[in-house]
Amino acid sequence: MNRWLIIGALCFGLSTIVAQAEPPNYNYTELSYLTGQFEQTRSPRSSWHQDGFQLSGSYAIDNKFWLAASYADVEGDKPSNEPAELRSKSTLLRAGYIFYPAAAISLDVSAQWRFDKQKSPLDDADGPGLAAGIRANIAMFELFARGAYLVGDFDDGYSVNTGAVWHLSTYFSLTGGYTVTRYKAESLSSDYDSRYANIGVRFSFPNN
Repeated sequence: MNRWLIIGALCFGLSTIVAQAEPPNYNYTELSYLTGQFEQTRSPRSSWHQDGFQLSGSYAIDNKFWLAASYADVEGDKPSNEPAELRSKSTLLRAGYIFYPAAAISLDVSAQWRFDKQKSPLDDADGPGLAAGIRANIAMFELFARGAYLVGDFDDGYSVNTGAVWHLSTYFSLTGGYTVTRYKAESLSSDYDSRYANIGVRFSFPNN
């Protein structure tokens, strides 16, 4: 009995905090440090540890439609079985629709196009995708998750991004997250797996 009272009280308290929170802001620019691993998972197996940066931005139109773009540039060490280090550049363009833009928890769906450029020994890849995300403001923090289904050169791959935002003020926040991307490259008979952690700063602008 007491256990259910405690659970009920916690749920009520959390719902009250969420109800009082501001809606997630889709107007921002963000600069992040990236570190992680890029792997070729089918023979011949190779793995590169990479570090670099990502610059991203988002803009909401009438609080319902939104545009987003990001550019990442990472490079890493040379594995013993590869002739060179690997430098990866990724550009992502996205346009989507926001559900519940005035609520503390928002959902969004989007269409995207992704360009991945690899400096030898791997091939470049590009293609469209469909993504869906959820963002929730809880007091000073935002929690978010977004998944994308990738086609084109990514051959039925996927990408999942999760993380948190710590709002230090209305216009300045600290961010952190983790992104996993997996896809096949049939032309090379190989699979690719990337995992990157990021930490950054976000500068937000007023919602329209």
